[in-house]
Amino acid sequence: MRILTVWLAAALIVIGGCARPPPAGDPSGGGDRLALVVVKNESVSVTPEPARIGDSNGAIKWLLDSDGSPYVFTAAGITFSNDPGVPPAGMKCESLPRDPDTYFNCPGKQGGGTQFKCNKVRKPTKGACFKYNIQVLEKSTFTVINKDPWVISD
Repeated sequence: MRILTVWLAAALIVIGGCARPPPAGDPSGGGDRLALVVVKNESVSVTPEPARIGDSNGAIKWLLDSDGSPYVFTAAGITFSNDPGVPPAGMKCESLPRDPDTYFNCPGKQGGGTQFKCNKVRKPTKGACFKYNIQVLEKSTFTVINKDPWVISD
């Protein structure tokens, strides 16, 4: 019985050691919100879409899937629109601010062009939706690919 108890305790320690804290982009924690940008067949996708920013988050950081990817963010990799237009159906936007620079400062690309971070300058109201543009560059052909997704404040 004593040996069984020792093995059980050892197993719990090993299993407990495998547990990881939530990622910085996890809505339950503070820090930066993360969004993954993937380019496939000359098309850009973002996860999550819409990207989300919460009260406790200081920034949104877009990470370009760089595992052998020939793409990098351009110098204007993430830009917010002053004229958001109509959000997608079901997004539940409470407001569409036309002054995104009041809320976000996007100083530029990082990580050799595979990361782009926009710092939250001011807390947007819950349900505020912002349209933004992602711009990536294919390094060998210099082809620029764009996508216009959304950010929502929650």
